[in-house]
Amino acid sequence: MTRGRRREHYQWNMDIIGVPGVMAEAELISSIVTLFKRIGITESDVGFKVSSRKVLQEVLRCYSIPENLFGKVCIIIDKIEEIPIDEIKKELKAAGLSQEAVLELLQVLSVKSLTELEERLGNSGEAIADLKELFSLAEKFGYSKWLQFDASVVRGLAYYTGIVFE
Repeated sequence: MTRGRRREHYQWNMDIIGVPGVMAEAELISSIVTLFKRIGITESDVGFKVSSRKVLQEVLRCYSIPENLFGKVCIIIDKIEEIPIDEIKKELKAAGLSQEAVLELLQVLSVKSLTELEERLGNSGEAIADLKELFSLAEKFGYSKWLQFDASVVRGLAYYTGIVFE
C-alpha cells in the first residue's frame, strides 16, 4: 500500500511513441479494455473516470490565478475524494485562490457530463475539444460505455499534461 493511503491499487505503465494528441490516450484505454475483456472483466465491473488537466488550467486562467500555482492546485484537487471538502477549500485559499475562484473551481469540478462542462466553460477551449475527441474515439473503438466523465480527476503529478484517467 502507498504510504498514507487506506487502499491498495495496481498500476500498469504503458507508453506510446509517435502517436500525436488524444489518439494516444484512446489507444491506451483501448488496450486496457481489451485486456479486461480477455480476462472476463466488463464495464459493469470497472470503469474509467476521465478528464483533462486543461479544464483546471482554463478555470484558473479565468480567475487570473498565476501559472505557478497550477501544480499546487492539482495536488490539492487530487485529494478531493480523500479529505472533507471544507479542508479542500481551506487548502485552496491557503494556496492563494480567492473565495470566488475556489467556489467556481469546485462547481466546475462537480459537473458530470461534457455538455454541462461546455455550458460552464464554453466550447472554445482545448480541454473540451480534447475530451470530445476522446469520447468520439471511444465510441469508434467500442468502449464508450467504460468511460465516465469526472472533472475532478486531475492527478497531482506534474508530468500529466492533458487527458487523465483512472
